[in-house]
Amino acid sequence: MGGTTGKVMDRMIKYPGNPSKTMPQAVANVMADEVVKAVEWFYDLDHVYLGDPTVRSIPDDEVRDRIEGWQREYDKEVARYNRRLPDENRRLRYVLADMPFERQRALVENWEHIWMSWLAANPDWHCDEGEGFLHKTYGQVGGPDWWGTHLAIDGYEYGMM
Repeated sequence: MGGTTGKVMDRMIKYPGNPSKTMPQAVANVMADEVVKAVEWFYDLDHVYLGDPTVRSIPDDEVRDRIEGWQREYDKEVARYNRRLPDENRRLRYVLADMPFERQRALVENWEHIWMSWLAANPDWHCDEGEGFLHKTYGQVGGPDWWGTHLAIDGYEYGMM
C-alpha cells in the first residue's frame, strides 16, 4: 500500500469488487491512501477514523462486498510486491475484514466520497451501472482539481501526467 510516487499514470485499472468495472489510477491511489489511514487501527486500537456522513446510506452487504473486493485486489498487490523482496523487506498483509465493522463502513463511505468527487469534477466521464464500465464520452481526464484541498495531503500530488 502506501502513497503514490507523485505522478499518476493516465490509465484505467480494475475496480475492486467488480472486475468488469474500471476506475482511473488516480482515484485508486487516493482510495489506497485512505486504506492506509484506516489500518492504523492495527497499531493503535484507539485511533479515530471517521466516515463521511454526506454520502448515500450504504447497505451492510455492500460494505462487506466492497471490503472483500478491495481485499482481493490488495492481496494480489502484496503478493506481487513481496515476490521480489527478501523476507525482512516484505510488506505486511492486513485483513480489512478484521477491523471493526464501523471502521469498515467508514472506509467505504470515504471511498464513496472520493469516487463521487472525482465523477463530479470530471463530467466527461460517467459510470454505466448496467454495463459496469466507466466510459469516457469526450475530452481528456480532469486534472488534480477534483480532489480540492486534499490535493497536497502527505506531500502527494494527485494529477495526470
